[in-house]
Amino acid sequence: MRTPARPGGELHRLNALYEIEILDTSRDPGFDRLTELASDLFDVPIALVSLVDEHRQWFKSHYGLESCETPRDISFCAHAVADDRTLVVEDALQDERFHDNPLVVSSPHIRFYAGQLLRPDGRHALGTFCLLDPRPRTFSVADHRRLSLLASQAEELLREHQLRVRLLEQKRTLASTTQRLGALLRAIPDPLYLVGVAGDVSRLDGDDPVSDAFADALRKQRSDIDGVSDIRTFTWQEGDDGPVFEVRLLPTQDGEHLAIARDVTERHQIERMKAEFVSTVSHELRTPLTAIRGALGMLVQGMAGPLPDDARSLVAVADKNGGRLARLIDDILDMEKLEAGQLVMHPRIAPLGELVAQALLDNAPYAESFSVGLDLVRPLPAEDWVGVDPDRFAQAMANLLSNAIKHSPAGGDVRVELAPRALAGREGFEVAVVDQGAGIPLAFQPRVFERFAQADGSDRRRTGGTGLGLAITRRLVALMQGEVSFTSVPGKGTRFCLWLPRTQPPFTSIKEETHE
Repeated sequence: MRTPARPGGELHRLNALYEIEILDTSRDPGFDRLTELASDLFDVPIALVSLVDEHRQWFKSHYGLESCETPRDISFCAHAVADDRTLVVEDALQDERFHDNPLVVSSPHIRFYAGQLLRPDGRHALGTFCLLDPRPRTFSVADHRRLSLLASQAEELLREHQLRVRLLEQKRTLASTTQRLGALLRAIPDPLYLVGVAGDVSRLDGDDPVSDAFADALRKQRSDIDGVSDIRTFTWQEGDDGPVFEVRLLPTQDGEHLAIARDVTERHQIERMKAEFVSTVSHELRTPLTAIRGALGMLVQGMAGPLPDDARSLVAVADKNGGRLARLIDDILDMEKLEAGQLVMHPRIAPLGELVAQALLDNAPYAESFSVGLDLVRPLPAEDWVGVDPDRFAQAMANLLSNAIKHSPAGGDVRVELAPRALAGREGFEVAVVDQGAGIPLAFQPRVFERFAQADGSDRRRTGGTGLGLAITRRLVALMQGEVSFTSVPGKGTRFCLWLPRTQPPFTSIKEETHE
């Protein structure tokens, strides 16, 4: 007897079988009618719907046979699955694979076997629709066609079974989700508000009146939402001394919006104290760090004489990390000035295309260190004037480009696209920075522009970022009357868009003013 081989892709085949969730289920009249019809049509005593799992063949229907399974090692059907084709054995005693098979030399004394493969998913052979006879016989072309039709019907029944299982599972999940949602809504300690289609605002969990200022804030935030599935989160405080709320505005299927207001006054105070502490420490660190970096720089340049190789590498490491620390301190101080409204801007009217081209030139060495290319596509027309602080624009572009570079695979490209775009009725231009990285996890996307926000600790260790770049970029662009947004699909990269309003061109270009 020859033991049936294991087919290639066996793990995927078994997964496809188990996904149907039909093994060891009770008898089904639909399958039984098919096997009874096959027995009558072909004049055979036994007809089976056989499914081959890891260790056995199990019969979903077994007309003319009492047993509902047999070991896989002696299974005729397992040979058909292994060969991935229809199997016909006209006389098992004359076939070296089966002549001494227990199913041949003892009950049910198989001499004739015909098995048509079952592929309910169109790919994997999960078993066979088979005919058994203790008498040897031939199998004609017409017989093949009829058996194939019966097997097709069995495949349809398998698909219907899988669909019923999934629908039942979805029904159970929906019921469970509805129960959990109801319990969750009852347990939410935060005030809930409903913003109607007409702009009316009411509180869902109490009779307390809604202040006019808060209702106006909800209506304004709702009007700023573009997509019907967008979620808007904002901070609101009534007056200078009132409590601070973090409000999340969610759309409903009826066109209304649900607002959840969480009191974050204590957290807000703690964050303010923390920011003041970090700012103070940063200021105190800046002076000694400048002296340390100056000394390290002189050592690197050999101003104190030649250094041994080991010492030179250590000094280089110290100098590099000193630079990172200096950039972190600069970012913290910039964020402090931005939040306090003390950052001084020096706006100029300049051609956007030239500013972007210069940003790519400035960041090219950084891209080369990661083996990433920078491509500028869709250049703007000549009339691309914007009013910006050139240095702060360069800082914002450096943050976007460095993020895209760090999260792109080696050998990949960061694409920068320029195009005219109107936003909220204002003419302007969009600068899109597109990477080929792994994308931003969905759970992290609402926190992208928060201070010190990074997806996880491994991200910080890998890229060396501070988590302040995007928060600073959004504030800087807002001061230049622009906006920053992003779209990201996990596994397919991220697209950050910087939008700036169009302005009237000056009499002289920024380059000419500099020469004067």
